[in-house]
Amino acid sequence: MKVLYYLYYKVFLMHSKGEDSLTAAGLSVMTASIIFFANIFTIGALLKKRNVLERFINKPLDGVYLMMFLLIINYFLFMHKKKYLIIKEKFADENKKMKIVGGLFVILYCLLSFIFLLIVASYKPGHI
Repeated sequence: MKVLYYLYYKVFLMHSKGEDSLTAAGLSVMTASIIFFANIFTIGALLKKRNVLERFINKPLDGVYLMMFLLIINYFLFMHKKKYLIIKEKFADENKKMKIVGGLFVILYCLLSFIFLLIVASYKPGHI
C-alpha cells in the first residue's frame, strides 16, 4: 500500500504546482486511475490475446465501467476524509536524494505502463 501512496504523492506534487490542494488531489486521483487502467488493460489484453481469458473488454462501455470503478476506489483510497493531506505529511520529510530517486522511479513506472500498453496493442499471437 505504501507504494500506491507514494505514487499518488508524487502525482499530487506534480499537480499541486499550479492548483489548490483539493483540485490537485482530484486531478491526482484521475491520473492514478488512468495509470492503473493502463496496467489492468495491458494485462487483460495480453491474457486475451494469448487465449487465457475468454472475454476482457469487448465493448467500450466495459472500459467505462472499469474506469469508473478505479476512480471510485482511488477516491476512497486517496481523497475521502482528506487522506491526501495525511499522505502528503507522510512523505514530506524526504531528503533531496530520495525525492530524486523516487521521482525517477515514478516517471519510469508511468512510462513503462504506457510503453507496455503500446507493445501489447501491436502484439499478434504467433508472430515474433
